[in-house]
Amino acid sequence: TDVQRIQINALKSRKNGNISANKLLRLYALYYNKGWSKKLGDTGYFIAKKDTCTDEWKVFYHTSVTYPGLAYFKNEGDAKKVIDTLSEDVLNRLYTDL
Repeated sequence: TDVQRIQINALKSRKNGNISANKLLRLYALYYNKGWSKKLGDTGYFIAKKDTCTDEWKVFYHTSVTYPGLAYFKNEGDAKKVIDTLSEDVLNRLYTDL
């Protein structure tokens, strides 16, 4: 599947030392969004830790702001799929690999 191809290409790139966890998340967003990109006023979903005391990852959304460097998803369900797909190690590196 296309998602498996993203993972394989990312793993190959990671092996060469040139992909961060955030770039991998952006690849997923690019795939799922199919050309959509968040603009001010659009609702965009993103992945973040629920709080700093837990390892629980959740989907949040922005409507009135857009932060550079944050991978936004058009649909909440797609962001949830990515949480389920990525390993805990990759998720934990999301905001340290920027």
